[in-house]
Amino acid sequence: MGDVLFLLSAVCWAAYTLAGPRVLAGVDPLRATTYATCAGALLLGVVAAPDLPDVDWSGLPSAVWLNAAYLALGAAAVANLLYYRGVAAVGPASASLMMFTVPVVNTVCGTLFLGETFGPVQAVGALVLLAGAVLAALHGRLARRKGTPFVAEEEGRGRRVVERC
Repeated sequence: MGDVLFLLSAVCWAAYTLAGPRVLAGVDPLRATTYATCAGALLLGVVAAPDLPDVDWSGLPSAVWLNAAYLALGAAAVANLLYYRGVAAVGPASASLMMFTVPVVNTVCGTLFLGETFGPVQAVGALVLLAGAVLAALHGRLARRKGTPFVAEEEGRGRRVVERC
């Protein structure tokens, strides 16, 4: 079930990335991030609602509250703001390539700062994600022959770039 939820979250993120610029055209990135964060919080609240009465709120240590505040205001809000500004600057296709690096960076940080394990499964996962980012950035072309023209079209801008290697 966790894998299905993870896959659905990736689909939602892709839809947000692709539809966001059209739906939120003319909306400031901070306001767009606020809308997305509030919608996500509302949906999480609906999912969490059945378990709320069972939580011993007074028994939660202050570290839990500080962690929640950091994740909500620091990591999530700032990351989404920067990501949406990236979408506005370079377009959704290019900005979404950075999503390949998020699990890799999180795993490395967890290993360095939290003492998490980094085994063969994590290494293979990191390599697959980084390879996916490289292939996506190169539009599936691993190598070009010298002297072969390379044509790239910038999404949404209608420009063609031709380079000779």
